Amino acid sequence: MELRELPSFQQLYKEYVSKHLDYYVSQDELEALIMSTPMFLVAKADGHLAASEIFIITEEILKLYNTDDVFLSDRDSDDVNEFNYFLNDFDQWKDKFLLVLKEYIAQDTEKQRITLIMMEAVANAHHHNPVTAIQLVLNDHTHSDILDGKEDITTAVKSMSEIEKNTIKEISQKLGFYDNPALKEDLARLN
Repeated sequence: MELRELPSFQQLYKEYVSKHLDYYVSQDELEALIMSTPMFLVAKADGHLAASEIFIITEEILKLYNTDDVFLSDRDSDDVNEFNYFLNDFDQWKDKFLLVLKEYIAQDTEKQRITLIMMEAVANAHHHNPVTAIQLVLNDHTHSDILDGKEDITTAVKSMSEIEKNTIKEISQKLGFYDNPALKEDLARLN
């Protein structure tokens, strides 16, 4: 089931659009925003959210989730303005976004692992350029290696700050996969 097919997504979309009448918000844009919420929260953990870090991370998560969305895909001044528009009142919506995302990934360990990997990549984007951060986390493995749990991201985790690690743990709890036995080893690296 696609995220936008969830009744909770449709309800949130109606609510979000009714509060943003000054700008047309597509379902694609809201879907991308919801899927990227954990990464935005990790990026904001140190009090600074850099658009350059998020652009590449957002593109990667959309690829991993196999969406055809183009939200933030071309980095020009219009996209930066659009990015900033969505972040204007992000704090008011983040908990609702996380609830819908939690429902979407609840029974899918693959999507949970991808979410965890991408949060770690965002944390590393503070210490490396975004492309290097992605490579550190994915460690040049194929998508199936990541999903099979064969990747080694120990190096990437070592460069994270404690606040980033704690934020990832907190978000993992909110999304309901902190206690997932299949992700125990992945999450243990954050300790």
